[in-house]
Amino acid sequence: MIKPIRLTSCVSRLTSYVTALLFILIFSGSVSAQQIQMIPITPAYQLPSGFAQPLPPIQGQWPTLQQPSPQPPPAQPAPPPTRPPSVEKPSEFERYISDKILGVKSPFAVSTDIRQFGYDLFRQPPSTFAPVDNIPVGPDYVLGPGDEIRITVWGKIEGQWNVVVDRDGNVSLPKVGILGVTGLTFKELKELLHKEFSKYYTGFEMNVSMGPLRTIRIYVVGNAERPGAYTISSLSTLVNALFEAGGPSKTGTMREIQVKRNGKTIVHFDIYDFLLKGDKTKDIRLMPEDVIFIPPVGHLVAIAGSVNSPAIYELKGERTISQLIEMAGGLSDIAFKDRVQIERIVDNSRQIVFESDLAGANDMKVQSGDVVKIFQIVQDKRTVRISGAVQREGEYGVKLGMTVKDLISMAGGLKYYAYNKEAELTRVYVTDKGQELKKS
Repeated sequence: MIKPIRLTSCVSRLTSYVTALLFILIFSGSVSAQQIQMIPITPAYQLPSGFAQPLPPIQGQWPTLQQPSPQPPPAQPAPPPTRPPSVEKPSEFERYISDKILGVKSPFAVSTDIRQFGYDLFRQPPSTFAPVDNIPVGPDYVLGPGDEIRITVWGKIEGQWNVVVDRDGNVSLPKVGILGVTGLTFKELKELLHKEFSKYYTGFEMNVSMGPLRTIRIYVVGNAERPGAYTISSLSTLVNALFEAGGPSKTGTMREIQVKRNGKTIVHFDIYDFLLKGDKTKDIRLMPEDVIFIPPVGHLVAIAGSVNSPAIYELKGERTISQLIEMAGGLSDIAFKDRVQIERIVDNSRQIVFESDLAGANDMKVQSGDVVKIFQIVQDKRTVRISGAVQREGEYGVKLGMTVKDLISMAGGLKYYAYNKEAELTRVYVTDKGQELKKS
């Protein structure tokens, strides 16, 4: 038989034990707050036996919500590479005339810091001037191997054909057969196709257009900025190729650029006609294996000062000072017509300087290496200044026989508070010692 446990005796015993423990802690002088040592629990520290050991670290990680990774933006097409503009060195003639002005501080001196005319136009990025490939071709376009021809027929018969000119210059069409088209213009091609289809069909309409065009290889040689072989569109012209090659160098001509085809020179192109007159009639369309030849630069003459386009110009048929001034855009509004200065190199051994007025210099011959200077009008103001108790102070022009009364009248008269019994007149006299002021 199981005996029941007496809870009253157990509780009383536990109470006595707790009371004794509190009594010891309170009145015991051997234990102080300073003797209590805190022992940090670290993975390397082992607790004494009898204490529960810390749990080992949990391997792995708690599951986290997966955030959707941002999608990268669609790649933008890279811009076409552009050739960085190169720092162009001045030519020998540019350095020759620019060194003449060094150290000159006079406001009446003419600056000769000028450059050879037209060359800076070709220093722009060539992609700006590249021909567009998706424009309609003109009736004078000449077909060649690689061109795609698109033919559409409707009416009693219907059909559509895209044919490419092969390396032998032929195209193949159903029923019509093989046709030679290389060397034909676009206008002649349409007439030929309509004629050949009319042999087999009637009552139809036809449309002929061009697809992707071929590329051609041309050569730029001589005194070019970047000579070499270039692959360009078949729509390219002489000016397009010059822009692609950077134009003539400073030692190359701007006035006698040649296009050679099959050993013959077919065009002499003057860029001055294009730049000064807008004449582009000799800007022909290039053909495969064309050669653009840039000869050395011709005779150079500089014109500086009060003209609309001061620069160094290349001569070609220009013989006089008046023709040179016309090529430079004419005189400016502040040009002084009574003085023209010409610096000339004689026999490549010495330099001379002579003066003339514009009327006498117009028919004067120009020579290679001449430096023509057109001066400004000298500001020689002959004025008097009035100040004080007048209506309009300032400077007024002097005329013959003018009096102080006339000057006061031009200034609007005296103010109401002016003292009209006395005035001060200051006059400047030029003496051997310089300017002298006298008051009266």
